[in-house]
Formats: sequence, structure tokens, C-alpha cells
Amino acid sequence: MGGWQVESLRTTFFCSAQEENDPRLWERLVGGPAEVIDIRPQQGVSTFTGRVDGIQLQVIVAVGRVDLNAQPALSVQLGLPVQPDPPVAFHLPDPEAALASLTRIATAWADSTASIITRLAFGAELTVPVDNLEEGYRGLGRYLPPLAALYDSETTELLCQINRPRQSEVNPDLRINRVTSWSVQQLSSLELTLAPAGVQQIATTVTQHTQRLTLDISTDAQLGPLEDASALLGELVAHASSIASGDY
Repeated sequence: MGGWQVESLRTTFFCSAQEENDPRLWERLVGGPAEVIDIRPQQGVSTFTGRVDGIQLQVIVAVGRVDLNAQPALSVQLGLPVQPDPPVAFHLPDPEAALASLTRIATAWADSTASIITRLAFGAELTVPVDNLEEGYRGLGRYLPPLAALYDSETTELLCQINRPRQSEVNPDLRINRVTSWSVQQLSSLELTLAPAGVQQIATTVTQHTQRLTLDISTDAQLGPLEDASALLGELVAHASSIASGDY
């Protein structure tokens, strides 16, 4: 996605009726058993987790919505029991392959439950490592020039959220909301010195800066079933990729 590192991808289906708490849902979607199944009937939430094509996929079924989240399989990527020093920015090693897997599974679910889908959303968390805050804001300024103009040496926090909607090409009567959040973050490490009497010293060190783009691309809510859900999902993904590549 335009040179960004991808921390996570998400597809959300908003539904007029709740998907059944079916313990075989994961097998229907993926074709094999889930690693973890957590069904809570009283809360109306079911969570399925497992690995698919080298990523960790989580399917959350709740009242009125179904979320499919793709994240890195951290234990495979690191093989470490603790967070290394300096901190590692976890990201999907092959975001295009992860996106293809998520889209394939989400499309299969959309095709099988089209009658209850009223709204779609696609989200992503994207980052780029930078040396300092100034470099981060200058980098974001290439996408949104006003951000670079707002930054000065006294700036410690700057967050910009904007929605630039477009009319759908799949369904011209439908509006697509393109909400983006732009920021620069600091990652810090915390070092504790322990003694029999307790903690004697705490030291915090800034170890990494990242510029961050959060994408939330969605359709407007509909009173009835959303037509062409699979094609609309592809359109949402295309908008996200276009924004990440600088066509905003």
C-alpha cells in the first residue's frame, strides 16, 4: 500500500439480523478448524481465531455486525516471549497477500449472507518509521500539505482527521465515506531497575517515531439489504489503496 507498513486490516459487515452463534462458522469461512473459539451467548458475541495463509485472522460476530481482522502472526514473526528492546513495530510481512486472503474470505461471507448486510466498512492501520517528529510531519505533508505547515519545533502532538466522501461507481446512489486519521507517534521503552525492596529506578527512552495513517472506508447505512456487497467491498479496498498511494 504505497510504501506503508501494514499493522492490521479489517472488514466489517453491519447486519439487520445477527449471524447465528455457530461454532462451525470458522470452518464454513476458512475450511479448517479454528485455533481458539470463544462463544458467549449471554453477551451475544462469538470470537474465532486462527492462522490463514501466514496471518492471524480473527472473526468477531456480535449483535448487528461481523468483523474480520487480519494481523501479523507475532509468535511466528518474532519467536520471542517478551517485547524486544528497542520495541518492534509489528506489521504484516506481505500485506498484499494478507489483503488478498482477507478479501477472499470476506467476499465468501458476503455472498452467503447478502440478504442481511446493510452496510460495509474496510479499515487499515498503516505506519512508516521516521527518525523524528519533524520528519514524520513533513512526510505526512506530502499527502496533506497543511500538516507540514502546522508543524514547528514546539509541536508535540498533531492529529488530523478528515472525511472526503465519493459517490460509488458500483452503486451511484450510494455514498462512500473515506475517513482518514493522520498522526505521528513516539514509541518508548521503559526500563525498571529491581531490588529486594522494590523498584529503585525507572527510565523512559524514546526509541522510535512513526507516521501513522488510519483508514476507515465505509458505505452509508441502508434501510434494506445492500446490493452488490462483494463488488462494493472491492471498491472500498480500491479507495483505501488509492489513498495510501497518495491519490487523496
